[in-house]
Amino acid sequence: MIVKRKTTNNFLLMFKPYWVTEVTGRLTLNNNTTNETYEYDLKGVGEEPLAEDHIVLNCQARQTTVHNFEIKNLFEKAVFYRVETDLNNVTGAENFNVKPKDTYYYALSITPILGGVYTGSITFYDTVEVRTESPKPEKSLDLKSFVRKAVAVEISLDNPLREPITFEVFYNGEGLLGDTSFIVD
Repeated sequence: MIVKRKTTNNFLLMFKPYWVTEVTGRLTLNNNTTNETYEYDLKGVGEEPLAEDHIVLNCQARQTTVHNFEIKNLFEKAVFYRVETDLNNVTGAENFNVKPKDTYYYALSITPILGGVYTGSITFYDTVEVRTESPKPEKSLDLKSFVRKAVAVEISLDNPLREPITFEVFYNGEGLLGDTSFIVD
């Protein structure tokens, strides 16, 4: 960034969390001409998203009213949504897909039982489905033992972190014995 002499310029820094989170960081600005360094400790807090809109629906008790929510997909890939609401006496699809660069109209049917004013929310969660195949074995071990006699094998595991790791142990095969968890400091 260049700042002309005897002028002021602003450095634009953005924080755009994808979900609720709290992160820290550091921003360092160096002036190579004067050898000055400015350091800033940063703390970013991603809060629950605000409502996109406030919708008021006028309904008649014991009669169904349908409201269509416009859901736009601005991405180049299809988006799968999961729907949650805390409103009573409503029906609608639990999930749906929106094609790339397309708009979907989500129909919510409301059938209030009694008169009055009710408030609630409807949330459209962008969900991700990850399908992962199991990895290939690290190594193959051949074990031989006499019937009713045990044989043991030691497997070394490393912990590159600065905190203990707990491994869950799953057995697949007849006659295998051992702990169901393993801690590496």
